[in-house]
Amino acid sequence: MVPRSSNYGGLEEVVVTGTLTTSADQFLLHSNNGKVYRISAIKLYAAVSPEYGSEKYRPFVGLRVRVHGLSDGTTIWNASVEAI
Repeated sequence: MVPRSSNYGGLEEVVVTGTLTTSADQFLLHSNNGKVYRISAIKLYAAVSPEYGSEKYRPFVGLRVRVHGLSDGTTIWNASVEAI
């Protein structure tokens, strides 16, 4: 994980690499350092389910990916995913 800034109300901008998996209706990033993050397409304060819009991550399941977004330590919010 490479923190870039912490000026987001307790959230930290991160870039994390690992493998993307799915469990029930959640997408999970198993990072290279052993930590597991939940991946969400929405911003933390959005008034919809955290899984809303996350189907866009399905093509990346099982691949090594780089994920960019804002993290509270357990979830990466407003995540963008790219295969590496």
